[in-house]
This record gives sequence, C-alpha cells and structure tokens, in this order.
Amino acid sequence: MRTTAVRRLRRATVLAAAVASLSSAVVVPAAASAVPNLAVTYEVTASAVGKARNLVFVITNPYNVAASWKFNLPLPTGLDFAGVFTFSENCMSANAADEPPLFIPPRSGVDVPTVYVEGSSYVGEAICVVSVPVTAVAEGTYSTCSANVQGLTNLTANFLCQTIRFEAQHPHFAAE
Repeated sequence: MRTTAVRRLRRATVLAAAVASLSSAVVVPAAASAVPNLAVTYEVTASAVGKARNLVFVITNPYNVAASWKFNLPLPTGLDFAGVFTFSENCMSANAADEPPLFIPPRSGVDVPTVYVEGSSYVGEAICVVSVPVTAVAEGTYSTCSANVQGLTNLTANFLCQTIRFEAQHPHFAAE
C-alpha cells in the first residue's frame, strides 16, 4: 500500500512540474506593449515624374485590442500631395488630413507637406490600410523610414525604410 502512495505522489510531482514548465513557456504580451503596429510603404518602387502614386499606411492589430491611435508623417523633401489632398481607407475608423488636428500644435519653420492620420483599431479588425496619393515634380529617389514618423500614439513603428524613385517619363509612354 505504501508503494502505491509513493508512486501516486511521484506522478503528481512530475505532472505538477510539467504543468509549471509549460505555463512558464507561454509568454503573453504585457498589456502596455500590446498595441497595433504601423508600417509604411509605396504602391510601386518607380514612377514617372508627375504621376500620382500611393503612400500606403498599414496598421495591423496582432494582439486583437481596441485602441485609438494617431501619427503624422512629413513627406520626404521633393514629394508632395498629388493635387488636392485625398485619401482612401478600408478601416472601421480612420481619417487622414494634410492639416493638423486641433490637438497637434501648429508646425513652425519650413512648411513641409505632412500627412496626419488618426483612427481606432477594434477587436476583430486585423488590418487597416490608409492610402494617400503623392507625386514628385523632379527626378529623385525618396525614402520614408520609421524614424520619420512623428506624434506616434498607441502604435509601434519599426518598419524598414521604403523608397520610391521618380524618373522622367520615357518618350514611348508619353501618350499615356
């Protein structure tokens, strides 16, 4: 009888150790770091000077949290909005503008075209995409990096630098 009790005790001890080991292996992100992520890209890597190409903001919600967020991005020197400012989005709640909202202090110094984006991620909304048409009036390569994002609130932005090259339009495509 004593051996049976010892065996049961050993099994219970091994089982408890296994459960404790598995429990410590599962890492749940801390609530403070469980915020949506921001990535920025261009719809193409090369374009003709003067053509409108989308600057694309992708907000992903990998932790499935509800969060209001905002940020602004000054365009690289040489890029500007393609005509009158417009944007498109596929989000439950997002807005973009070329003027700062009331809660952002006015810019000072050189007037740089800046995109202001704000919105909310909802539980169940895995991705939100906001696109803003931009163009260049001169040939050049323009880069946007995570370090360029300003006023980042309730988002993380650790994307690699993204570039777009604008070139003079090839004569063969001049009719397009």
